[in-house]
Amino acid sequence: MEGVFPILLTVLGICSTICFLTFGLDKLLAVWGKRRIRERTLHLMLWLFGAPGGFLGMCVFRHKTAHDGFWLSAVGGLILQMLLLLGGAYFTYA
Repeated sequence: MEGVFPILLTVLGICSTICFLTFGLDKLLAVWGKRRIRERTLHLMLWLFGAPGGFLGMCVFRHKTAHDGFWLSAVGGLILQMLLLLGGAYFTYA
């Protein structure tokens, strides 16, 4: 398969997996009382192709769910990344 869609899908999958695991790690560090991952790093990961995994990580680990800023980053990033994927699919298969 040629085109931009498979590449976008692969990048999104890898970045989302990393973001999901990072949210889990930050929750674990919080429970252990250890030094945490910076919030701006988590926000950046959400916006840089990690929103699906970050959103899932927030729900599964029940982490950062009380912070409105994280909901905004997760949902906003998710919408933008899905639109990007749809655009990539359109230009690849149209």
